[in-house]
Amino acid sequence: MRSDGSPTSTPTGTAPSTPATIASLRIQQGVLYLDQKQYNLAAAAFDSADAALLVTPRDQALKAVAPDLIWWFRTAPLPNIPGAEMKRAESVMQLLKVEIAKRQNSPGIRDYLAEMRAWIGLKVFAELANRARQKAVMEDTIDEYATIFTKADLAWLCTPSRVSDNVPPEEQRRRLRAGPIIRQAAKYAAVLTGPNRPTFREPVMQNLIAPTSPNPQCAGT
Repeated sequence: MRSDGSPTSTPTGTAPSTPATIASLRIQQGVLYLDQKQYNLAAAAFDSADAALLVTPRDQALKAVAPDLIWWFRTAPLPNIPGAEMKRAESVMQLLKVEIAKRQNSPGIRDYLAEMRAWIGLKVFAELANRARQKAVMEDTIDEYATIFTKADLAWLCTPSRVSDNVPPEEQRRRLRAGPIIRQAAKYAAVLTGPNRPTFREPVMQNLIAPTSPNPQCAGT
């Protein structure tokens, strides 16, 4: 797992020597199998990791959301969420919301889960035909996603070309990875007009995604 929470390959060359090390290795193997689209092997690896032995917030979180993580890795490449899976998608969003709240002191895995939830929300949005329902899903998706950003992050998102000095790599990644999510949200939100225009808690997100004026200026920074 990279510092931004995204999956990466399992380290090699270190033999597990304790039950805790073995449990952590199983989580890493699960992530590796996901990268390789070997979903059954990923499930087996996650299942074999003893949650009671996991130490890091990253390992604990991945174990907690493993079934949902596997579901998303299967679903994300599909052009649409199958109709029968829509309730599952909404359930996953709720479960991720709870897990993200637990990981506020671990920004790497928190950001990763928040990005995953945002993409699921946007995919759910695209499957809906009812404008009022789309508005509700868009608001929930973006309001929750916006909670991971600091005031400095939000200021940067307003003017992304501005050079940020002495910004930790983790913060830089969080800002850069927000771009595709915000652009996709803005594209989808364009169809929501009048009473269905989404209203976000964070003014910056409002101006970036669903501005209320022709020449919006980022606010709240």
